[in-house]
Amino acid sequence: MRGLRCGTAWYRYVANETGATVGYLRVLVVRLTGGAVSFLLGIGRSPAERRLIDDCLESVEPLAS
Repeated sequence: MRGLRCGTAWYRYVANETGATVGYLRVLVVRLTGGAVSFLLGIGRSPAERRLIDDCLESVEPLAS
């Protein structure tokens, strides 16, 4: 990766009535050269989609910095 990972966060959405998980959001922030920052979002509804999002965001490489 040409950029430096600044941070990663996972968020879980729950239904108010049941408390069941209804979705996931992952945010990946990458600091690029020159003080620029890039970010990526992954959104899924199931644990399987969450693992797919993890795999995709772990393989991210900025095309330009």
